[in-house]
Amino acid sequence: MLHFIRAIFYFLSTVLLAACVSGEALVVEPYSIPKQRINAFNDSLPCFGRMLSAYIDQPLPIEVGVVKDATGASKDEEIPIDLRDMAVSTLSKIGGPLSIIYRPTIEEAQLFNIGGAALIPSRAFGYDTIFTLYGAVTEFDRAVYDSKHSQNLSTESGGGKGLLNVDFGRNQQKTSTRIVMDFYANQTTMFSIANHTASTNAMVLNLDSVDHNYDISINGNSIGWSDSISRIEARHASVRLLVELGIIETLGKAVPVPYWKCVPGGIEDSETVQTARREFIQTQEAQNMQTIANSHTLSFTQIRRARTPLEKEQKFNALVSAYALSGQYSETGGDLRDRLLKEAGFSTSDYVNPDAYVALWKNLPY
Repeated sequence: MLHFIRAIFYFLSTVLLAACVSGEALVVEPYSIPKQRINAFNDSLPCFGRMLSAYIDQPLPIEVGVVKDATGASKDEEIPIDLRDMAVSTLSKIGGPLSIIYRPTIEEAQLFNIGGAALIPSRAFGYDTIFTLYGAVTEFDRAVYDSKHSQNLSTESGGGKGLLNVDFGRNQQKTSTRIVMDFYANQTTMFSIANHTASTNAMVLNLDSVDHNYDISINGNSIGWSDSISRIEARHASVRLLVELGIIETLGKAVPVPYWKCVPGGIEDSETVQTARREFIQTQEAQNMQTIANSHTLSFTQIRRARTPLEKEQKFNALVSAYALSGQYSETGGDLRDRLLKEAGFSTSDYVNPDAYVALWKNLPY
């Protein structure tokens, strides 16, 4: 038995020595072309662009302000400090009716001697943007979850003389890091933050590592090997995804549109639905006040009774026209309006009903 064990040991030693013979190694890199990063959110940006095209019939001027890492916790640029380029490229990918207005950086402002240009809205240069987007990484928490597991096995045979020793070890560790990003929209023409537009999205990144080691000792001569496997989810790719989701949510709330339909697993945002409802009602009141201000013959009550239903009907009909443009219906005008109301569970006279308007607003084809 002892001779058999020694024979196995010498055979393994010979194989290892043969593998260590010096010589020139030729490494051939496999040919491959760049591949698109694929995830569940790949269609979210173009979907959102199609949605905006269905809901908006005029260009929407947008600019990007400051988007940065505000935590100061990133070491060796684990996440980028300046995320503005990611935000601009995200808007460009959305496409649709967005008109992206470029805001000069501080360096460009100094280069062209237009001091402070990077700190004020683009309207100072003749542009009239609707919204300016701001964002920041607001949380970067390492090791929010940390677990370690170890297994070791050692056995000896040979009558206590140490003829054969076998050792095995395995160490496993899993660490999670949490990143949170916030976005909001500034209403440029009013120099105020647009209410109910803020978004907060979080992502948990995992770092997994596993170590194995094996050792065999025969008559005091040992042979062994070890391997280590680690996997870390890419932080930069995760931050880019947080930028994309933040811009979709913030713009979706600001416009407003049912943006959650473009996000896998998206949940209906009740605040945005209420914003659409308020717009249907309050916009009419604002138009009434403008009419009253320009009139010297009609009383407030007469104007309100005479025009509010008409203006609501016009706004509702504009929504019906958007349905007609989708090409999914053969009817147009009043016939299409009656059909849509019936499908939504309302009567044909409910076109001034905010509930009916919201029901069609949430389901507009895009």
